Amino acid sequence: MFKSLDHVAIAVSSLEESLAFYQDKLGLMLLQRLETGTGKAAFVEIAGHGQLELIQSQHPVTRGFHHFAILSDDIEHMYAEFRRTSTPTHESELDVVGGKKFFMMRDPDNVVVQVIQRE
Repeated sequence: MFKSLDHVAIAVSSLEESLAFYQDKLGLMLLQRLETGTGKAAFVEIAGHGQLELIQSQHPVTRGFHHFAILSDDIEHMYAEFRRTSTPTHESELDVVGGKKFFMMRDPDNVVVQVIQRE
């Protein structure tokens, strides 16, 4: 079912300024940039052991922690289970962006959890 923690995402006010900080000051490597329906994002790698997603939204959101993602090896099964059991924290449909399948939900304390499977 779950394999590992995939990434942690933070909402930023300026993607360019944040990339400059994480790349130039911390030495993290840029893996991917992408445009989304509501803004833009970038993934940077942390010493080959994890990723940080930087999200700049067109809509004002709280800056800082946004969500964390758990890597799955069978996302269709997990999604079907959440739908079947009517998990009240279910938040989104199964979607594909940037070659990754995912869905989002919230935990009992309203923390956003993304379940993701890389193609």
